[in-house]
Order: sequence, then C-alpha cells, then structure tokens
Amino acid sequence: MDPVRKQSVYLKTLFFLFFVGLGISSPYFGIFYKHVIVSADGTPAIGLIGLIFFVMPLVSLVANLPAGILADKFHSGKHLITLFCFGVALFTALIGLAGEDFAHGWTANGKFIYIFALLFFLNCSFYPIMPMLDAETLLFLNRHSRREFYGAYRLWAPTAGVFPRS
Repeated sequence: MDPVRKQSVYLKTLFFLFFVGLGISSPYFGIFYKHVIVSADGTPAIGLIGLIFFVMPLVSLVANLPAGILADKFHSGKHLITLFCFGVALFTALIGLAGEDFAHGWTANGKFIYIFALLFFLNCSFYPIMPMLDAETLLFLNRHSRREFYGAYRLWAPTAGVFPRS
C-alpha cells in the first residue's frame, strides 16, 4: 500500500473509531454514575453526578491548549493522538472499577472523588483528540492539494480511491 493511501486509511479509521466509541459510550455515562455514586440510603447522589457533568467539559479549556502547543512545537500530532487514545482507554477502565468489588465498601463521596479525579485525566486525554485529528487531516489534505475533501474524511465516508472523485 502506498504511503498516501496508508495515511488516508489511517485518518479515516481514527475518525470512525472516535465517533463509534463516543456514540456507544456517552449515553451510558449518566446511568453508570447513577448506579455507582449512591448515597447511604440507596438513592443516587444527583448533586455529585451533576457536578461531574458540569465540570468535565470545562476541562477542555485546560487540556486543549497544552496539547496543541506540544503538538505544534514538536511536530508530534500523530504520537500525541496515540498517547491520548491509550490514556482514554486506561482511565476509562480504571473508572469502570468503581462499579466493581474494588470499590464495594466506599461511600458515595469516596467513589465520587475517585471517579472525579480519574475523569479529569480521562477528559485531559479525550478532549484534545478531535482537534489534533482535525489538524492532522488538514495537514495531510493540504500536502496533496485536496483540502476540499476534509468533509469526506471528517465523516469517514468510504471512497473508491484515496480521494473522492471530483
């Protein structure tokens, strides 16, 4: 497989996996927290769960800037994308332990602190992936004078060749 086609397949696969992973998991976060962060009387700790959903998107403001600076300064966007994907997988698995015997005897506040700390690191890994993937795709398409096909890559549309036909 020639390098251009290989890079094209790499980028489209990353977009596909990112959107599939996000689409499969995101509807179930609230349900998971509702069953794991439970008060002593057996009711979900709605205030703590709401705090998670309020604070975590703000992490993108903190996470995207240093990730973008590192990627630009060291020209290491692909390597950082890989590192961040492994970070997302690791922190997601560690958060999942909060629902297992590992955290069985913990209070709602203990589980909240554990999940909140890991979610911070998870989101520091998760939020920079999409802007970095967009940047890598645009760099690739600019190199081949095909910037107009960004939408086809972003939507991981299958194509017959490396680029859609004009």
